[in-house]
Amino acid sequence: LQEALADSDQREAIQAIVEMHVLSHDEQGVLREAGNAVVIEQSIAAAGTAEREGRWLEALELYSQLNVLYKESRRYENDLQRIGSRLAMLRLYAPERLHQLRSEHRVRDGEDPLPPFNEIGESWQERLKGVSREMVIKAIHQAANDHVERTSVTDMVRGGTDALRTLATTKDLAETFPTLDEIQALGEFLAELDFIERRVVGNDRAEANPLPTLFRAMEQLAEANVRTINLPEAVIIHEFGNGAVGILDEYSSIIWPDERSRFERSMRGAFTGVGIQISLNDALELEVVTPLSGTPAFDAGIQAKDIITAIDHEPTLGIDLNDAVDRITGPAGTGVTLTVRRGGRDEFHVDLIRARIPIHSVKGWRRTGEDEVEGWDYFIDPSNGVGYLRVTQFNNDATREARSVIRDLERQGLKGLILDLRYNPGGLLSEAVGLTNLFADSGIIVTQEDRNGRTVERHRARWGSQILDDDTPLVVLVNEGSASASEIVAGALQDFDRAVLVGEQSFGKGSVQQVFEVGRGRPAALFKLTTGYYKLPNGRLVHRGRMNADRWGVQPDVTVEMLPDQISDALELRREADAYRIDPDTGRPTFEDPTPLINEGLDPQLEAALLLVRSQVAVEQAVARLAGAN
Repeated sequence: LQEALADSDQREAIQAIVEMHVLSHDEQGVLREAGNAVVIEQSIAAAGTAEREGRWLEALELYSQLNVLYKESRRYENDLQRIGSRLAMLRLYAPERLHQLRSEHRVRDGEDPLPPFNEIGESWQERLKGVSREMVIKAIHQAANDHVERTSVTDMVRGGTDALRTLATTKDLAETFPTLDEIQALGEFLAELDFIERRVVGNDRAEANPLPTLFRAMEQLAEANVRTINLPEAVIIHEFGNGAVGILDEYSSIIWPDERSRFERSMRGAFTGVGIQISLNDALELEVVTPLSGTPAFDAGIQAKDIITAIDHEPTLGIDLNDAVDRITGPAGTGVTLTVRRGGRDEFHVDLIRARIPIHSVKGWRRTGEDEVEGWDYFIDPSNGVGYLRVTQFNNDATREARSVIRDLERQGLKGLILDLRYNPGGLLSEAVGLTNLFADSGIIVTQEDRNGRTVERHRARWGSQILDDDTPLVVLVNEGSASASEIVAGALQDFDRAVLVGEQSFGKGSVQQVFEVGRGRPAALFKLTTGYYKLPNGRLVHRGRMNADRWGVQPDVTVEMLPDQISDALELRREADAYRIDPDTGRPTFEDPTPLINEGLDPQLEAALLLVRSQVAVEQAVARLAGAN
């Protein structure tokens, strides 16, 4: 911190305070310390200045740090969301300008500039095709009737007009919409937004009979736009709609027509593509993380660390990751050509036929083969009979795969199990119930309630489905990345006294979303709306929201914190150890050793879990010996 202050480096100074805040057991004391308080106030001012001057990425960094410091009070959450909205708008309407800003930001930080902008991907005009007023009106009306927190129509309209203010004042968008540089037109548009908002706020009939109010507000918006900045109407509708439903909660959203196929694909337990996991490396090249066994890419010899330099002969350098995924995936039976560079060798083309790719969510400790489920060693400590089971998400086959693995472990002498649910974002409720049922034979696992507190559904454990004996020690790992279905599993097992939870407080996503079709387009838009909450067996509400602001998520029985460097190093090693690679010299599979996670201090949460299971196993064995002696 002192070095940063000596260099007048505001971003490094606030980062140092964030690290102190993470390390300290007296977080409020860190914030109150006089020198730190001065730096924090300076950072608040610097964030506001950066936003006013259009230095969006710098503002994002500062507000992100402030949001970490004040995450309990959510003091800077709205500021962070607003900057995020500006960047999302730039990504949609002016991607080349955003690319330039990101490159300039990297250079200021002493990094290499980004490669030239890649124009692959649909234009904003294509992405906004089919957007209509009706979609927004129906979504707001649905939310007024069914949103769990009873958000008012007035608040949603205010959220929509705030989003349009953000659009109008994001000056870099003027490259796409030149009228945003016309000061008089811009001022008149902002004044019109104030007028429309006041009419809705002052309308007593808005809540009782919202449809006429919404139709009139949308009409007024369209007229105000034409009289002033005159942007394409689809832009106004799109941003107003995003802003209106964006204030509901972080899980409610309009799935616009261009997003629908991607959303529906994400909800299935499989997709159609070629079977590779990809990421952007430090040079922003499209890199294969790992091929998935039994898929077209695997069978064609695609390997981890391969660089995909072109898709269907279109260069990928500088491509957006989502655009790359969209271009590689597609209908089963269709073809795609990947141009690949491997090591220092020349590029070569690989012609692939897309197929249905199953998603496997169960992984083990050490990779041993190509199969995505069976190609693992699930014993983290074979000498003590300790198994290790990771569930990365709850898709259609999670319970079936976990059951198969646990039964196989029991045949090999399983004496204790670590269930790792860290970074598991959730998935299907039925799979969460099913997985919990593997460890518990009776009781209510989770209850679903509507916005009136009425029980909509109860999910009970089915007798006869438990496969792991109650006497077998079980430790469950959770952290801030454990959300939704993973919190239900961990919380239920904790309430049943069936498992010891280790790690950090979970994310706090225990809400129910329903999906409604809105509009008449082909395809129509969808509206994902939060309509209820989940409660754990002892009545705990998992969700963090306005109705549960003080205590949320699942609290571990044994808290073990990890430093940012430990988290990043552990994740990197875990990713490397999960990959299927071919040794270029021998042509044989080769796998990274994950043991540094538990013997070099990279993953203290896993170390603690292993220590606990070993201890419980030792106790169980000692009790068994004493019983035998008697």
